[in-house]
Amino acid sequence: MIAIDRRSINLFLPFIVAFIYPPLGLIFLMYTIIKFNSTDEDYLSPNFAIFVALLFAVYGYNLYTQSTDLHTYIERVQGINGWTLDMVFNNMFFNSQSKLYVTDFLLYIASKSGNPYLLPCMIGFIDYYIIFYIFLDYRNRCKNKNLLQLILISIMLIGISTPLSVISNVRCVTAYAIICLAAYRELVQKKKNVLTIVLYILPIWIHTSAIMFLMIRLLVYIIKYIGGFSIVIALFLPNVITFLHNLTNGVMSNNVIITSIVNAVDLAYRYLPEGDTTSAMALQYNSDVVNRFVRTYGTFFILLLIAIIYVQGYIHKNNKLKDEKIVQFLIVVAIVALSSLTIPTGIFWRYESAVIFLSPIVLMKTVNDDNKYIRYMTYILLVSGVMAAVVMFSLQKGWVSTSTIINGLVTTNGFEISHRFFNILA
Repeated sequence: MIAIDRRSINLFLPFIVAFIYPPLGLIFLMYTIIKFNSTDEDYLSPNFAIFVALLFAVYGYNLYTQSTDLHTYIERVQGINGWTLDMVFNNMFFNSQSKLYVTDFLLYIASKSGNPYLLPCMIGFIDYYIIFYIFLDYRNRCKNKNLLQLILISIMLIGISTPLSVISNVRCVTAYAIICLAAYRELVQKKKNVLTIVLYILPIWIHTSAIMFLMIRLLVYIIKYIGGFSIVIALFLPNVITFLHNLTNGVMSNNVIITSIVNAVDLAYRYLPEGDTTSAMALQYNSDVVNRFVRTYGTFFILLLIAIIYVQGYIHKNNKLKDEKIVQFLIVVAIVALSSLTIPTGIFWRYESAVIFLSPIVLMKTVNDDNKYIRYMTYILLVSGVMAAVVMFSLQKGWVSTSTIINGLVTTNGFEISHRFFNILA
């Protein structure tokens, strides 16, 4: 007889219901957390993140907007309608130089499905499964059952980097989120296996800048040898990128990895002030009110988060968060984000998003710290995150039709999306 884990049954049956009607999944998750808080059980499966992921998959499926980069991707999906996968790999604009096979494959799947909005649907599912998987798994490790704290962190996770921004970005944030999951599996869960390696590698073929993000991850390996100098490297990353650009400029190779590295360096350089500050993209970012708010609040968020980490280390000298490898990774990403403030494009927001995705690793501990000042600082950050969420949603309310999104969330079900996936096999 095959033994079936009760927890698996408890998760599987609600998943079926959520698949049929995704909003019910979110209601079930909320009910489960509330009920969970009233029991003596400490473990809540991180795979409950799938209910949040399903909801944001449906959100992405109905994200009809021409105000973001998503519109360009949708046009590209429509443009390859009827193409074979081989044609996509050999002719796509992205793949012509950067060999972004994963991106091209996702575009191909969306095109083959008959509905180009399957692309943001897949992105929404991937990103928010990762974000809330990390959050819920670390909640288990901290055994935090405070409902208010869980709600505040949840709002922070979906409100500072909004679903509209995250899903519309399509490639870069998704690549960074996957690397964050790989780092979490390796450094926190101690899962140093093939899947973790794959999660580190896949993002290279989603967005070329993923190589730079991997370099940040590699920097953590040598922190114990170079100490504070690693922070100097992170802080002066634009100068490092300029040096690498001068070193690799003109390098030609048939090797996929070498080509990807050269293209990643070139792409990163083009975002720098020394690269191009007069481009239409750079000028648009500089004048955009949303971008100015993101940079202002994001700087506050990152600086306060770093302050919390170092104050905690100063007070608790025998239990320093900053000695944990995953927190060191978070700190380096945060410093790289700050160093990119001089870059007149959206680079800062992308790194800030990664900081936000990983921040529960710090906040889940410090929010209940024995020291009242650490707790106060943490609550200031969480409350400010809620306020920032309100501002962000108000600033972006004109970017997409609210009635269309609500109608889509109410009417879209798993059978409709499954039908699109079955079209791919036809």
